[in-house]
Amino acid sequence: MPIINTIEAWFVDIPLRIGFAHSNKHHKTHQAVLLRIGLASGPERSFYGYGESIPRSYLTGETPETVLEWLRTHGSQWLGIDLSQDPRPALKAQFDRVQQIGGLAAFSGLDLAIHDLWSKIVDQDLVSLLGSSSKPEAPPHPLPGNPLSGPVGLGPKQLPMIVGFYVLGFKHVKIKVSTLDQWQTLMKQIPEPIRSGIRWILDANGAFEVDDGRAFLTQAAQSGIEAVEEPLKKGQTSYQDVAKLCSEFQGKIRIIVDEHFCTIDDAQRWQGTSVIRNLRLAKNGGFTGALAHLSLLEDQNPHIMLGALVGETPLLEAATRVMVGLTTPLYTESSFGSLILRDTPFKRLQQGWRSSLKDLTNPLPNVLFPLEQGCRGLGVTMEEEVVKKYQVKYLRLAA
Repeated sequence: MPIINTIEAWFVDIPLRIGFAHSNKHHKTHQAVLLRIGLASGPERSFYGYGESIPRSYLTGETPETVLEWLRTHGSQWLGIDLSQDPRPALKAQFDRVQQIGGLAAFSGLDLAIHDLWSKIVDQDLVSLLGSSSKPEAPPHPLPGNPLSGPVGLGPKQLPMIVGFYVLGFKHVKIKVSTLDQWQTLMKQIPEPIRSGIRWILDANGAFEVDDGRAFLTQAAQSGIEAVEEPLKKGQTSYQDVAKLCSEFQGKIRIIVDEHFCTIDDAQRWQGTSVIRNLRLAKNGGFTGALAHLSLLEDQNPHIMLGALVGETPLLEAATRVMVGLTTPLYTESSFGSLILRDTPFKRLQQGWRSSLKDLTNPLPNVLFPLEQGCRGLGVTMEEEVVKKYQVKYLRLAA
């Protein structure tokens, strides 16, 4: 029987080729906890399940050290579990518990690893497996064609990155902004054909208080900006303030929430509003959390962004592609980790789904395709030499 026998976790710190900054953080490296789940015996013993946790203190309040501690305390309950049985009820119960005790980033990585391994054991692709638990009206295999958003961080490289994304055919570009002046200066530098040829999203990462946020939204709407992400700082009344701004600016500009959208409680706060949720597998609870959040979307506001965190490896890129097969997002991001990471700890195995570089050079409008139905798991394997090269701490749990 395919019994879980080991859970391994590596805290890694991998340099970025290009630094990435926003109002909350300047990233020069990618800090993550990478997971590998192994089996005890049987013909499936050669299978492994892989996951990735990306703790961000400004999102879920976690650090790599707290993720390792959470796994030590709560991950051990999966040792001895038979993965020939559907693990989703137990994952959902643990996800519900996480809403009370914390550990969303840690759970997200574990959830991805278990789903990856389960798909290989039962010999079914993840889109088919998870499609049975998605909203009934959501097609299990929608046609490809979700436009990617090009992420542009703060700093002197903003303008050349914008020009580069435009040349590569991007229709959406998301720019990190921290002040009104910084954004206005940048807009003056962008040539008119590019300004009018791209649908712009501005991400403030909670840079503003209410009055400045309102002024920012007003000027952005007047300039033809399509959406603004996280205009307000998190605070005691910020959820109500964002909801008021959504009502005030409805029909003028879209508002996206990210830092204000992590837990199920957060999701319930946004019901009945026009806010767009930035759904990130690394912060919202992996596949289990993503499907729980999707179940709360209302028919009158079904819109989400499938988001990405800076430095995500090909594993999380593959997981996002699974979600593209389960829902139709309004926006889809990629952090293009294969390009910006100095070394990549996961290697793609599955042929037939496009790499970031091939997507980027596609002369057609840039799109993110779901994993093929024939792909088992996430279609990646671990490059253990790379992982150990950047290892900071290591944890091994065994039955």
